Amino acid sequence: MSARHPARLIPVFLLVLIGVGLVQVGFLIDKTTISNITTPLKGIMKGSPYHQSSTEEAITSPHDIYKPTDWESDYFYKWGQTRAGYRWVTESRLRALAACSARGDCPANAHKIAIFATIHSHMALFDGYTGGEGTWSKGMIKSLERQGYTVLFARNNFEYVYHIYRQFPDLVKAIFVDPSGDNGQKYTDFLKKPDRLNGIPAWKFFIAYYFPNAFSSIVGNKWVLTAEPNDNNLTTYTGYEIDRSKTLKNYVPFEQRPHRVYVLAKYLHFFANHSMAAKVWDDDYYQRATDELRQRWPDFEIVGAIIDSRGEKEQKAEPWTLPPGIRNMGKLGPAEFDEALSNSRLLLGVGRPGLSPSPWRGLALGLPFLNPGDPAHKGPWQHHTVAKLGPPYSYNTQKFNYTEFVNNIAAAMETPIEPYIHPLMEAEAVDRRMHDVMTRDWRSEAAAILEERKKGNETQLFIDHPYAGGPELFEL
Repeated sequence: MSARHPARLIPVFLLVLIGVGLVQVGFLIDKTTISNITTPLKGIMKGSPYHQSSTEEAITSPHDIYKPTDWESDYFYKWGQTRAGYRWVTESRLRALAACSARGDCPANAHKIAIFATIHSHMALFDGYTGGEGTWSKGMIKSLERQGYTVLFARNNFEYVYHIYRQFPDLVKAIFVDPSGDNGQKYTDFLKKPDRLNGIPAWKFFIAYYFPNAFSSIVGNKWVLTAEPNDNNLTTYTGYEIDRSKTLKNYVPFEQRPHRVYVLAKYLHFFANHSMAAKVWDDDYYQRATDELRQRWPDFEIVGAIIDSRGEKEQKAEPWTLPPGIRNMGKLGPAEFDEALSNSRLLLGVGRPGLSPSPWRGLALGLPFLNPGDPAHKGPWQHHTVAKLGPPYSYNTQKFNYTEFVNNIAAAMETPIEPYIHPLMEAEAVDRRMHDVMTRDWRSEAAAILEERKKGNETQLFIDHPYAGGPELFEL
């Protein structure tokens, strides 16, 4: 864009609004074409050549585009065929926003935009990723959609984020990012600077990091979003919801469940001599516990759904096996996973993955968690937030202590709990936190930090971490 041609600075967004407005008063084209232009997202997506169904869905209200996506369906998952699918979804939503703006019937929060530019949110929406970061990403997106905010997607392509932002900078309230992105890009490459005043202000970027470690963006600690709260309250906890209605559909009464323990472990390397392992039990614990507890409950068993994620060549070169005493059910999908949890009496931690959503999912299904840790040496629990609940919800167990291991398993086999959802994980609580992210006066907070920093007074905590930013001066 050139300063000598001001007309070129008219945002594409406004051009679309003008076009739709002219259509509606009859200057351009007929009503059929108007309908095609203003069709909300679902109809647009169903007509896409990337979508496998040709069925058109009727849209009964212009607000349908802002209804929360049915995350239990494969609505987005079919887009993994193309790296550019996220652009089509984003631009469809922008067309729908332009249309409702012209009509004057957008939801109250529609003109506040959030952009998700993290690889895990992209994988969760477009590739079916179900790991913890994906669960968290979808939880934040669901909350924003429930409240009528416009949610856009950019994979981790910061150049595309900048493309969106430059069209309507005042509408973009928050951009959720990884520190580094596609093709070596960094979000800091697109910051507003003295020699680039049309860049994106640093205070609009939020680093999305699942774990509640105390580190900072280049602005400050509160510009780091986490999936779990931390005790020092340095970062911004957004979290995710556990859907009560959907988990209760899968609930099986305690007395109808077999005496079964489900092992929380997707991958075989959690049990191997591997850098990703954090072993907390000796390999013989599982068989010893099975032999001992079958004397009380003949149907007792320990099961899991565990795969070897290595390539075929690596598997042949160094075969790994599960410890004896664990029956492997093979890879399970989300519905099968819920069914397996619902038909167990205890979820057993093995050290990794830390802070997984699965213990919360289990509690919502009436399934306590055996939570390993090392309190004798002030070591952390596998899930420190769940650990605060204590028994009978969290059986906090000293690692490599067989007596505690088997006794806590036995306690869970005979102690029912009701389905439990932590108050912080109710939809209303998540909505309040996400609303705060979208409406808080981040600019003023950043200005106060910047003023002190210029004086040599650093008010933020910075640590040596790959995701951490250093204290820098920035443009407001």
